[in-house]
Amino acid sequence: MGLSVICVKTVLRIMYKTTDDKLFVGRGVYTFMVFAAFAVYFLLITGTVPRGFNLRMGDASFPLFYLLCSVMFVAVLVAGHRRNFVNAAGLGRGAARGGVRAAICVLPMFIYMFLAGSCSRQDSVLFLFNTAFVAAFFEEFIFRGFLLGQLFRYCRWGFVPASLAAALFFGVGHVFQGGDAVSAFFAALVTALGSVFFGWLYVESRYNLWFVVFLHVLMNLVWTLFSASVNGVVGSLVPNLFRLLVMAAAVATVVVCKKRSGQPYAVSRHTLWRNRQC
Repeated sequence: MGLSVICVKTVLRIMYKTTDDKLFVGRGVYTFMVFAAFAVYFLLITGTVPRGFNLRMGDASFPLFYLLCSVMFVAVLVAGHRRNFVNAAGLGRGAARGGVRAAICVLPMFIYMFLAGSCSRQDSVLFLFNTAFVAAFFEEFIFRGFLLGQLFRYCRWGFVPASLAAALFFGVGHVFQGGDAVSAFFAALVTALGSVFFGWLYVESRYNLWFVVFLHVLMNLVWTLFSASVNGVVGSLVPNLFRLLVMAAAVATVVVCKKRSGQPYAVSRHTLWRNRQC
């Protein structure tokens, strides 16, 4: 038992590069809490526990499920940050500014889809609401604001391991969108890459989750509302070109804001593998 404690403490010292017992033990405990809460959510959302559980976008229980899960995540944030837990999740400021910037970025994609696609009349209002708003908001809150944000910002993980951890689970969670093994693989790959991208946007937006939330909401809304693609999340060539255009506009927005404010980039060679800027 004593040897096990020594091994754990040694690993934590190497990981967090500190000799302060309270500091590295505190970060280690908080890391465990983050992963424990996320593990419970992931087992529920994938239907592993309870076995056979199937959450559907068109059901009224979909937002209720996420609200119940959020209680668990908020409890962890409150335990780690007390009254500052809203800011720790990236939701404390910048909602209006983030919404405007996201709308500008998505506008070219909306115009193309409106002109080239056809409005989907088969999906119910509840399905559109769950897909565009509920799924997008809670995915950003859980995968970026909670998992990536806490690991990178507070647990001092590097951006590479923190973003890959979030991307892995995010991609696996979208395997169901593929009709066969090949499409399921590409669905997981596309969403995993999207997770890394959204994670970078969140970190470089000074941990303002609202810009990423609105970007995700609007992209989901356009993608679902207009039937310009028949290949699900992967999409066809031209819609994906406009998707890339939206991403380029989002990156340009971050770059311009960085230049105006004079703020350094949070993701650099000093923060790739371990966050030394916290």
